Amino acid sequence: AIMSIVRSVKDMPFLLYHLALVQVLVWVGNTAWNNYGAQWFANVVFEGDQHAPEGSPQRIAYGHGVAAFSTGGQFKSGLQLISSLTLMAILLKTTIRPRLVYAPCIFLGGAADFLAAFAVGTSGVFAIVCMAVSTMPETGSFAIPFGLVAILNKHAEEEGKQVSTALQMALLNCCITVGQQICTVSLAALEASLPLETALMWVMILAGIAHTLAGFGALSLNDKPPAPTIEDERAFEQQPSTEC
Repeated sequence: AIMSIVRSVKDMPFLLYHLALVQVLVWVGNTAWNNYGAQWFANVVFEGDQHAPEGSPQRIAYGHGVAAFSTGGQFKSGLQLISSLTLMAILLKTTIRPRLVYAPCIFLGGAADFLAAFAVGTSGVFAIVCMAVSTMPETGSFAIPFGLVAILNKHAEEEGKQVSTALQMALLNCCITVGQQICTVSLAALEASLPLETALMWVMILAGIAHTLAGFGALSLNDKPPAPTIEDERAFEQQPSTEC
């Protein structure tokens, strides 16, 4: 069983490893919002302090930041639902290649990251907008990479290689965890030498860089449909003609 897994990993096409790298980078950026968005709202945007005395301006500002984060989460969920349905419709009803759908989603997330780091300042409304838009890479990462696994399997079958859909899905899921851990470790390292507010700003910059690299990586994915096999051509030739 172990040797079978080793052979499956060895025979995986390059496209899967390319896609895995993109997935890691996407989730480095996604984790900045998912894990540290509340702290960014409360400590950076609203300049609050959880440990300030009860009733102090900083403690009140912290509460306002948490409330704004909650509002942003609601808008983010709504946009995620709409964008998920839109992506499904585009992929099913049009001939647009998946990479040309995935890359813009990632770039939108990168734009939200950089705006959060350099432009939001203390604007709660602007921060909510950025948080809502930050859902686009996450939505794309759930909808598109796993769908491309079908294309990978078709390529592998044509080359006579062993196909393991479950193993490929597991690899993509592991990439999510790797991206999350990179972001978490990065923030911990930054906090060791920087104040929390500054460290959070640098994490947003890291997220923007990761999403930008992932966007260009997605653009260069080789997601062309597999070429017709000899068997497919023969089957087509053997179809009865409908011409009179």
